[in-house]
Amino acid sequence: MKHSVVPSGLLCPNHALDVFCLTPQPLSTEPVFVRNKAAQLMASVFLVDYLERWPSMVEDLMSAVRSVSHPRPRDIFLRFLKAVDAEVRAVWG
Repeated sequence: MKHSVVPSGLLCPNHALDVFCLTPQPLSTEPVFVRNKAAQLMASVFLVDYLERWPSMVEDLMSAVRSVSHPRPRDIFLRFLKAVDAEVRAVWG
């Protein structure tokens, strides 16, 4: 079953997981702001979709992280968790 992040269906879990699974540049050459923005994007998706449209999001992301051996997915996943924490604190302080 496909879940969409926005009503128009512009983003679905399969596309969102691409943030974690795309063949990356070496971490040393990829700008940190790119990884931060990817994590912030996923945190925004989490806040909007987690319970209603994509309840398996965290499990799906963890599975995507485990499916590749490159360190980039783990790095972005940790940044994602940090971004979710920041968003939750901002909303529910």
